[in-house]
Amino acid sequence: MHKTIRWGILGCGHIAGKFASDLALVPDAKLVASYGRDLNHAEAFAARHGGRAYADREAFLASPDIDVVYIGTPHSCHVPDTLDCLEFGKPVLCEKPFALSLDDADAVIAKAASKRLFLMEALWTRFLPDFVEADRLVRDGALGTPHLLCADFGLAVRFNPTSRLFDPALGGGTLWDIGIYPLFLARHFLGNPDSLEMTATLGSTGVDERLSLSLAWKNGSLAHLLTSFREATPCRALLYGSSGTLAFEPMFHTPTDLVRTDAAGVVRRIDFAREGFGYQHEALHVNECLRQGWTESPLWSLADTRELLVLLRRIADRLPAAGGK
Repeated sequence: MHKTIRWGILGCGHIAGKFASDLALVPDAKLVASYGRDLNHAEAFAARHGGRAYADREAFLASPDIDVVYIGTPHSCHVPDTLDCLEFGKPVLCEKPFALSLDDADAVIAKAASKRLFLMEALWTRFLPDFVEADRLVRDGALGTPHLLCADFGLAVRFNPTSRLFDPALGGGTLWDIGIYPLFLARHFLGNPDSLEMTATLGSTGVDERLSLSLAWKNGSLAHLLTSFREATPCRALLYGSSGTLAFEPMFHTPTDLVRTDAAGVVRRIDFAREGFGYQHEALHVNECLRQGWTESPLWSLADTRELLVLLRRIADRLPAAGGK
């Protein structure tokens, strides 16, 4: 592996632009190439972020200068894009959700294993400093036993039936785009739920534009989660334990602060320095994995990705007209 790990970006959309911007904050990483279906768009992306622009997909994938590819395309493209990268021998960091079906996820995982290539879902929240610290606090018993999570994630989005957020063919709906975040928190801190109840508001294209979830565990733990494309909500998460609480503020899925309250009511705020959007932390982790010769992350494994997808599918399969089966 070269001293500087050379990245390619497949897809030149909004999130890919954020990732590219943050990649410049990683000292041992360099963006060398980006691919977009439209050459003018790809060239504009490269002018902003560096590297060479490609509109020839095969030429991009075959480039010997690319050590690893970040995939930032719409949800429905993640599986074919990842399979193509793996076929050309490229390790992959694929934007969430990794896949929309278990069969597709298993096919991609099997492909990476057969090629002995690194593969990880880009669930960037897992690598943010505030989440790493929250995870440490919970594991060290700072909250006692966690037993209740309340989290919301709402964005007031202008309706566009052809947008990836609203088009069912592109994996639209709040569940796949933003619901994955509170569900990740619930599963990480409380485990896989034993039962769930849900209420959804479906839009004119058939995808969920509001989603309310109540998860329950046999040990009595609960999670109440809310997502919306119709209302902007505080995007806060509050984890209650037997001897304290932990609040993620102001938006739990991005670089944020932690507010810890102990059993005596003493409040401690933990401030985190902010630089960029926060995508650099997952890129740093991928670089380390590649240098170690690992084929998956020890922090966000392919088994973790698959188990979260099982939960997402449990919910998607109960939506009347959404889910990307």
